[in-house]
Amino acid sequence: MGIYLDNASTTPMSAAALNEYQMLASDFYGNPQGNHTVSRLALRKLDEYRQRASQVLGCAVSEVYFTSGATESNNLALLGSHRKLGDLACSSIEHKAVLSPVEYGGGEKVPVSGDGMIDQDLFRDYLKEKRGNLAAVSIMAVNNEIGVINPIPIFAGMVHKHSGGAIFHCDGVQASQILNLAPIVASVDCLSLSGHKFNGPKGTGILVVKEGTALRPIVRGGSQERDIRPGTHDLPSIGAMVVALEEAQSQRSTTHEYLIKIRDLFEERLTALLPNVSVNALNGDRSPAISNLLFPGTTNEEMLYLLDGAGVYASGGAACASGALDPSHVIMALGVDKLLAKSALRFSFSTSNTAEEIIEASEIVAKVYLQLTGGQL
Repeated sequence: MGIYLDNASTTPMSAAALNEYQMLASDFYGNPQGNHTVSRLALRKLDEYRQRASQVLGCAVSEVYFTSGATESNNLALLGSHRKLGDLACSSIEHKAVLSPVEYGGGEKVPVSGDGMIDQDLFRDYLKEKRGNLAAVSIMAVNNEIGVINPIPIFAGMVHKHSGGAIFHCDGVQASQILNLAPIVASVDCLSLSGHKFNGPKGTGILVVKEGTALRPIVRGGSQERDIRPGTHDLPSIGAMVVALEEAQSQRSTTHEYLIKIRDLFEERLTALLPNVSVNALNGDRSPAISNLLFPGTTNEEMLYLLDGAGVYASGGAACASGALDPSHVIMALGVDKLLAKSALRFSFSTSNTAEEIIEASEIVAKVYLQLTGGQL
């Protein structure tokens, strides 16, 4: 089928998650909000999965809210706390699911350096300047395009100390397979997760809302999820997501170690074959699951077309922005020239990728690039 290097976009369901889904769909099909035996059985399972998720995340059971994914979770955290125009803020390289609600609320974007990191002194000064005027601040744990890892407990502490009462939200979508989520959860007010990023089903997510954090629902229609998020629970998907989350967190150390070898092998092989190709945010603290590179003299659109034909599946950035004519806002925020930014490609890895695949993929990428630029290996 080819070599799949787009795991930051989505991952296949694990065998354990798929088995859980099938069992629940077959045996626990009742609506947890009903008042008969079939529904009560479903409600018990729902309560069980909420308990299991809270244990993995290190939070109270009552702080776990099930959603349809990180897009909904991000919007609920930000727009649910939004009170007046301009009271939201985020980093300039957030996912669109954070940028869009912040922009909708007239909020501001905090710039990053050329390595994708936020200057902590400038961020502290910004919070002091805006003190009392912010409802929520959002910074992602791991950037979805360049893999930069943010020290979330540090930023959360700054917001709590200097913002004058703003909640701190973290998009933790790309962190679940490589970082221990419990210390992050302990430091933030809200955390968003998406099931299909850690081998769970699509259409599932979690929003952790710490006790004392006041959010308003952004969708009306029911009392599910304690009046914050209405809608009938998809129990099979929720159960499969929680099983996948348990797997991801229990295996994160070995996953992290393996992915470092895979990513470094890919980057070393590719840059040896193509000396003019460079790695974005190379000097930042990066996730081993993501490698983002610039291919001068090409566009990611033409590269991806030929790579697809050669059986290597990658991306130009976030899947929600695929097909966009403009270069990635993340790459532009690093100070990369607009034309060069259009050449950025993201390769994202999983433990299913073998060293042999990585070597083959690097050679295919090099051949495609040279085919487009008229060079030779």
